[in-house]
Amino acid sequence: KLIAAVLALNMATLARFGDLEHLWLPIEINKHTCAMEVFFPFTKTDPLAEGQSQEVPAMDSPICPVRLMARAQLALEQDPLESLAGPLLRKLRWRDREPIGFRRIMRGEEWGDRRTVMDSTNFSNLWAWALRSIGVPQEVADSFTGHCVRGSMATALQEERTPEGTVADLGRWGSRSSLSFYQRTTLRARREALTPIFRGEGGESDTFTRQSGG
Repeated sequence: KLIAAVLALNMATLARFGDLEHLWLPIEINKHTCAMEVFFPFTKTDPLAEGQSQEVPAMDSPICPVRLMARAQLALEQDPLESLAGPLLRKLRWRDREPIGFRRIMRGEEWGDRRTVMDSTNFSNLWAWALRSIGVPQEVADSFTGHCVRGSMATALQEERTPEGTVADLGRWGSRSSLSFYQRTTLRARREALTPIFRGEGGESDTFTRQSGG
């Protein structure tokens, strides 16, 4: 449960892997607003370590980070061998580049305390495993980094016509020029931009067609 919650949280907050390393459980979930308050005590854009809070709303989705985190924290509370309080990433059990929880489910094996401590330097292994499990080629999955999360989410939000200011706020970018470094023009966006011209659908494209002898 916690693995899914952390990956969804990573996407919703566009957090760098180093930002996640500073998060502690429990994460407060407000039942009245149906949102969780994620507090980053230190980030790259917060050199004075004043801390930054980010509110993540609940969504109607099977991978809603708020619902996933609520279930994960409840499971930790009910586990007599675990404690809820502590660094978020260190709660993730990991061995041989695969989550121990996944191996227990698939093979019924117990690995006890034999585990590698998860931190920002090997968190990419967890993403690589998750991507490979849905069919992403290994060479692509193994090259996934924290900047890939930020860039992919920033680009996806851009495609959904999300206001630039909102995207910058979600990713805690210090300036919009920094945001533009992460956003990419996708194939869909290129197709939408070029199709009217090649179809000759009015406006400037008519001028282009006439000048090119069409």
